Amino acid sequence: MALFMGDVGSTFLGAVFAGVVLQQTSFSAALALLLVATPLLADACLCVPRRLFAGQRIFQAHRLHLFQRLHQAGWCHAHVSSLYIAATAVLAIALLWGGLPWLITVATFELVLGIWLDQRVAVPFALASRS
Repeated sequence: MALFMGDVGSTFLGAVFAGVVLQQTSFSAALALLLVATPLLADACLCVPRRLFAGQRIFQAHRLHLFQRLHQAGWCHAHVSSLYIAATAVLAIALLWGGLPWLITVATFELVLGIWLDQRVAVPFALASRS
């Protein structure tokens, strides 16, 4: 069974997450929470500039995020979702067990993995932009 939150649900969850980050008592605690969300935040923060440099309207709906292009490459929704869930869980565990230094290390590794997936597995950005 799948649950689709839509814009209202995802906006609410984003607002709750932002509120939790802003309520942290130190910069390092806020940074740690942001780094735990690296899979989702990095995907968005890298997709928007790519679209801007490609001359696309960044406020227009699209299917160019890495998770969408992995799906277009043949991964089922459950596998893509599981990848993002597992990546986020590993980051949370790294924070709990090793603190900020481990979290930064694992987040860096996951960014490199994301770039590899982008370049080697996902439908190429330029090709997905045409459809």
